[in-house]
Amino acid sequence: MINSIILVILSSICAAFGALKLKVSSSNLTIKNFIKNKNFIYGIILYGSSAVLFLFALKKEELSFLYPFVSASYIFTIILSKKYLNEKINKWKLISIFCIIMGIILIGLSA
Repeated sequence: MINSIILVILSSICAAFGALKLKVSSSNLTIKNFIKNKNFIYGIILYGSSAVLFLFALKKEELSFLYPFVSASYIFTIILSKKYLNEKINKWKLISIFCIIMGIILIGLSA
């Protein structure tokens, strides 16, 4: 169970970094240059890696147990957005992070 949770958390981190790379790529993305855009390519690779890690986690554990842990990607995305994109973290985002953490804990206790 712990190994599956670790894989899902790693998957969530990959997804968050993938989203960050896609956001960075979107500033100069056009139909003509998206294949040559390194941030776009890295974003797609990270999202693909996220899916592969999640698949390996699913081999060992129930989907209904693991899927709520995917919500950790929202937390990682907020942190990465603050660090690399200078986005603001307001009180609603903090409350949301707290709720996500509480939900993950409750799901973890149900196992």
